[in-house]
Amino acid sequence: MPLPIRSALRDFIGRHQPFFETTTSWGQGAVLLRECHYLSQELPPLEYVTSVRSLVFRNDAVLVVRNREGWHVLPGGRREEGETLESTLHRELKEETGCLIRSSRLLGFVHFHHLQP
Repeated sequence: MPLPIRSALRDFIGRHQPFFETTTSWGQGAVLLRECHYLSQELPPLEYVTSVRSLVFRNDAVLVVRNREGWHVLPGGRREEGETLESTLHRELKEETGCLIRSSRLLGFVHFHHLQP
């Protein structure tokens, strides 16, 4: 019998050590979150992957995006139902930057934990 999803996520997170942690607010302070960043080649359970972000390199340069919300080094966005992570990445980068990428590789993941109900 498979593990319940929450147990699978807890077990996955427990196998990794964050290299950076912070507390942040989202939506003009409406939602308080603990943000933990991990370097890993292992994907989290896909049921919990809600968005994809990317560092985009071209030769020795890194793409930085500016929009009405400010400057962003990690363009990307929400995963749509039934979409693979790779197709989400390609679609979001095209929408946000106009860029097409040749290849990608997993650097890690970020776990957001709600600190309020």
